[in-house]
Amino acid sequence: MPAELRELVTPHIRKQVVARERRVRGEFVHDPEFRRRAERHGQGGGPVQLHHGRRRLLGERSEERLRFSSPLFRLGETDLINERVTFPGSGPEASPGLVVMGIDDLAGEYAVDIDPELEGLLVVFNTTPDPVTEQVDGFAGRELELSQVQADGADDVVRTTAWDVVSGTVTVPARTVAVLVEDQEKPLDPALALSPTTVRRGGQVTAALNGYAPGENIDLTLGTTSVATVTADDDGAVSATFTVPKKTKKGSYTVTALGLTSGAEATAALTVQNGPGPPPVCDRGHGSFGWFWGWIWSWTPHAPPGCTP
Repeated sequence: MPAELRELVTPHIRKQVVARERRVRGEFVHDPEFRRRAERHGQGGGPVQLHHGRRRLLGERSEERLRFSSPLFRLGETDLINERVTFPGSGPEASPGLVVMGIDDLAGEYAVDIDPELEGLLVVFNTTPDPVTEQVDGFAGRELELSQVQADGADDVVRTTAWDVVSGTVTVPARTVAVLVEDQEKPLDPALALSPTTVRRGGQVTAALNGYAPGENIDLTLGTTSVATVTADDDGAVSATFTVPKKTKKGSYTVTALGLTSGAEATAALTVQNGPGPPPVCDRGHGSFGWFWGWIWSWTPHAPPGCTP
């Protein structure tokens, strides 16, 4: 090819290749030329309605934000796709105009936790002109909610998407793509702090707890003796004061705070000392200086130091 012709053709070829790659990656929604062609193709109804519905749902940047909201949308490898991606309800009995895609990342089910924030997600494509309610096989009991990207977006229609946990049923508005996610349950990290850490028998200790399940009851034990039961607040935290039993022997003890619902447990060390002994007996006539204190006491209504009147 002559150099002059190559200079004219190469930029055009490069533009076509870049446009094709963008379409493959799903970026064609932002391509003005693609939009013009789609609108011309859709004149009279049909495809243009779905196209506008998609633009209404995703907006100019929402599609990209959704794509990068979770690595589960970008599995890449064929083995991962075959392992994680399912299409519940597909086949001859599938609801017309509805496509349901699930991507799983259940903790403990797979060797690699792709998204530590999610247990999985569900994408529902409703291409029909009416809202659709569909029971999703295998998803009953899973706690899904609308993706934060769509929940915070400008589209009010997609926010009417509903999920029933018990039956595993989703309701999606007309001509809408809804993304529902299941948050990965974070392991509890309970903590217990005591003040003071050294106390006499019969003394009081304040226990500050956090990291428990919200609203659960927590049992406090000193060694093997239960000393208090408290209830965590909405943040899984609580502060309480308990009394060290007077019969507790001197020594080092472990205070345990056990969540009765979650089983979460935290411990802290506590040192118990002997309590104050009985008041000293006044020597009124015995011992080296007994005669002196006896004489002083006979002249004053006040007891000598260390004596009980």
